[in-house]
Amino acid sequence: MGKSLRRRRAEGFVRDFAAGRVDRRHFLKALAAVGIGLGTTTLGQRLAAAKPNLTYYTWAGYDDPIYHNAYVKKNGGTPNYAIFADEEEALQRVRNGYRADVAHPCTSNVVRWHAAGIVKPIDVDRLENWPDVFEGFKKVSGVQIDGQIFHVPWEWGNSSIAYRPDKVEIAEESYGLLLDERYKGKMSAFDNSEEVPIMSAILAGAKNPFALSEDEYPKVEAVMTKLNANIRFYWTDATEMQQGLASGELVATTAWNDIVKTMADQDVPIKFMTPKEGILTWICGMVLMKDGPGDESQAYEFMDAMLSTESGVTLMENLYYGHSNRKTLAAADPELVKGLAFDKAEERISDPRTHFFEPQANDQRERLIAMFEKVKAGL
Repeated sequence: MGKSLRRRRAEGFVRDFAAGRVDRRHFLKALAAVGIGLGTTTLGQRLAAAKPNLTYYTWAGYDDPIYHNAYVKKNGGTPNYAIFADEEEALQRVRNGYRADVAHPCTSNVVRWHAAGIVKPIDVDRLENWPDVFEGFKKVSGVQIDGQIFHVPWEWGNSSIAYRPDKVEIAEESYGLLLDERYKGKMSAFDNSEEVPIMSAILAGAKNPFALSEDEYPKVEAVMTKLNANIRFYWTDATEMQQGLASGELVATTAWNDIVKTMADQDVPIKFMTPKEGILTWICGMVLMKDGPGDESQAYEFMDAMLSTESGVTLMENLYYGHSNRKTLAAADPELVKGLAFDKAEERISDPRTHFFEPQANDQRERLIAMFEKVKAGL
């Protein structure tokens, strides 16, 4: 998940809290889910013991021992936590000399961290839970680089289209629904420069939507312009989008896995697409840092604890994300798994059409941002 996506989601959560639509507990959980903290002393700092010798560099909200109980039990306390607001900040801080043992980037950024020379290969034979990680994750760019493992996947999710099956008639599930003029003015999309441009590139038939050729840009813009004409509004506040679906003002929108549970809790029929073009999927997790100041054996104990089904169930119950250990699906509440649209996890991950988010060249990223803003403005 990119940093702009996390920030946009956080802005919506703040508005919900200010308007009284969510209580403090859910507000804090929501901010934690997108990596935004409140600057308070972490739980880890309060519980820190002398024996642990590990520094974990992560998003706010993940600095909680509930996600690595096995490590805490074995070492008598939590690791030392260090918090970053986004992965670019973390990368630059490490380049400038900051030292940690384990860090928590997403796969779309690991290639840059590797190029910067700040991470080292992971010996997966030292991770008891590694064999249970989804096989489809192990060869994703960023997890594997030049035949070696540099990233241990932990949390993941999908970006797709949610639609009202009682109000939408489609022969097959496709991102093309966003271009269907029958539903003009009844659809929405997340106001984000990553999702809509990549979905547009997929619909434009780009060979690789994360590495466009020069002749593909005009095609992407044409698709994006047609999509924009059908959009009632771009959402930054998920509550606004959910209310639109519930009332029937909207019949389809771009969304994430949690939309299924959210709508089901309101008795609103909803389907979360597995588009024929392949679903968009993000993965975040752990990297082993070069020149870490702590005990490397503890780094492996920590990563293995995060891969446990205990950690996975806690992750799903608290943050509504998927877990990289496939056994977590059987250990978790079946209703929760279905409610978060992870009941189709195996087939989506193994589907060769699935689009795992990849790093984009700076030039492409900047051009697509400018294109998206231009199209939204109707220029």
